[in-house]
Amino acid sequence: MKKNSKIRKVLKDFGLSDNEVEIYLLSLSEPGISPFQISKSTLIPRTTVYDTLLSLSSKKLVELEQSDGFTKRQTKVFAKDPSNIRKLVRNKKKKLDMLEVRLVDSLPSLREKYTSVQNEQFEIKYGLEGVNSLNNELFREEMVINPMISVDTQGLKAVNQGLDSDLESSSRSCRMITPLNEWVEHVISYQFLRDKRYLVGRDVRYINEYNFNPRVRISLSNFQLKLICIDGDECWGMLSESEALYETYSTIFEVLWSCAKPFDQDLVKSFGENDFMEAQRFLAKKNK
Repeated sequence: MKKNSKIRKVLKDFGLSDNEVEIYLLSLSEPGISPFQISKSTLIPRTTVYDTLLSLSSKKLVELEQSDGFTKRQTKVFAKDPSNIRKLVRNKKKKLDMLEVRLVDSLPSLREKYTSVQNEQFEIKYGLEGVNSLNNELFREEMVINPMISVDTQGLKAVNQGLDSDLESSSRSCRMITPLNEWVEHVISYQFLRDKRYLVGRDVRYINEYNFNPRVRISLSNFQLKLICIDGDECWGMLSESEALYETYSTIFEVLWSCAKPFDQDLVKSFGENDFMEAQRFLAKKNK
């Protein structure tokens, strides 16, 4: 049964319809069968049988021996050697290869005539207000390359509140990559001292390479890409729904992720005391 099923699938992949498959298989086992007998055996209407036989004949899979018109002898159907299918496939492949060569030469001209439907794939915002407008709850980050600039756009209080909410969530699935530099060490150690859960269950990795110095925050989520830049005189953000751009950045992220190393508590403790946390605690006590 499995063998017959496999054969039928191969014939369908070759391009035969269900009726063509049934009639071709029957003609293989019963050479000289008539359209009437085919209809009776397969329960396919006789008119459909004739149309299907003509199609199989045009595909060089069967030969039809027509009646001479003087006798009552019916048309006979003879299947051709099944090996002919392989020859047909190879001939098709050669024709397709030739077609591809000709098509490559024609594609630039076709592209000139092509008018795509322009959808809104890019949204660019300038200034701090514009950048913050791109931060919304609907964008649930899945992959992030983070130079740790969030505090520059949202302020420390908002960043901490967002992290606290994230720490309480049981559905965190974001993976984050950072460089390992003095600023990142400062941010990571501050957040770790503020809440020891910062590294628990979080997929945060670092790349300790001099040349790895991202200056734009890159985040990906559900086939959307978001770029945030707060660097010197540059202050802008971009939200993209381009599938090509998303796939490109996600591929880059996966390569970097495979090279990155996870943060652990011992590494964070090696960063030493956090002066900012010390000052913050001092001010909090003073203002009591």
